[in-house]
Amino acid sequence: MRETGYYAELLAQRDVPGEALCVTVVAGLTVDEALVRFDGFPARRAATLRDLAEVARAAPFPYPRLACAVDVDGHIVLVEENGFRGSRPEVLRRLSEGTSATSVFWNVNFANRLSYAENGRLVASVNWSYPGHGDGDDPEELEPYLDGLGFGEDGDPRPKALAFLQRCGGVRITREHLVDAHPASVLVPVDLFEPRGRLGSLLPGGADLVKLVGLPLRFESVRSPLLRKACRGAVEVAVDGLLPAEALTVDPSALTDADRELRRAEALESARRGYRRGVDDAWARYEVDGAGPVGGAAGESGSALVRATFTHAVARDRLHAEPSTALTQVLVNAGKVDPDGTAARRERVHAHLSGFAARSGE
Repeated sequence: MRETGYYAELLAQRDVPGEALCVTVVAGLTVDEALVRFDGFPARRAATLRDLAEVARAAPFPYPRLACAVDVDGHIVLVEENGFRGSRPEVLRRLSEGTSATSVFWNVNFANRLSYAENGRLVASVNWSYPGHGDGDDPEELEPYLDGLGFGEDGDPRPKALAFLQRCGGVRITREHLVDAHPASVLVPVDLFEPRGRLGSLLPGGADLVKLVGLPLRFESVRSPLLRKACRGAVEVAVDGLLPAEALTVDPSALTDADRELRRAEALESARRGYRRGVDDAWARYEVDGAGPVGGAAGESGSALVRATFTHAVARDRLHAEPSTALTQVLVNAGKVDPDGTAARRERVHAHLSGFAARSGE
């Protein structure tokens, strides 16, 4: 077909990134509105995808996520090389509030999604290998846009995906969209500061501790009031030495739910902005040195900024209403603030919970 032939030629061009790509089209927003809904910030600078890839690879902290935003006749095209924010249902729901958003994503392992959202609702999200089976409220709505593209048949599916994007999103993707410099932003999603994990696996002898406490499986949900108290105390042990003294004067259990969530929101915003400053530091270094590696004083400063960011995350974790979740996230984020102290911190928490279990069993 003419559409897929055009995109096959586009992706075959040497300077066009096509190995791992996520392209998302949203209607009716400004560039800055789209970037903010996309877990980013109003754009401060323009950059190419190649620039962003170099900054991400050279930054002296975990791989940052970045995106370009292209204004195309009333639509914003958000482009991520080796990223996937545009494929996430929660992002598409937020991006499409009051409008519509279409996204295609694939990576080097050919994990992939074709997605469409409207008015805050994920209409459909499908794997191109199985387009007849998908997630969302009404996957069948995608069928007219998939008709005749030949997903599941022989041939490279990437041009077919971009043809779907053009049909459903209303924008013809061009070489300039993928190669030229455009407004760009670091993406700092909430889940960067909300690590998942099991509390027992984070502590030395965690399985034995569960048996010692005598509440197998409940250690994760903390249904026991005594164990909730033990975990709340363990949080205080874990944050000792990481948070400023004034932060520790606030008793999480004494806060109302509304006040707790307000303080958590403030800490999250501080964490997101701090992480952005750290990436900006690396970005500025890249712009000065060209394609050279990010290093020296500027790179070290950026790394320190990012470590400080997770102090705000630890403060936010401490205020979580659920003590086991608070302790789990504190342990993970504290490791990003002070990795050298991880082993000693876990030993202190283990000793606290073991002592509590021993005392409560007397």
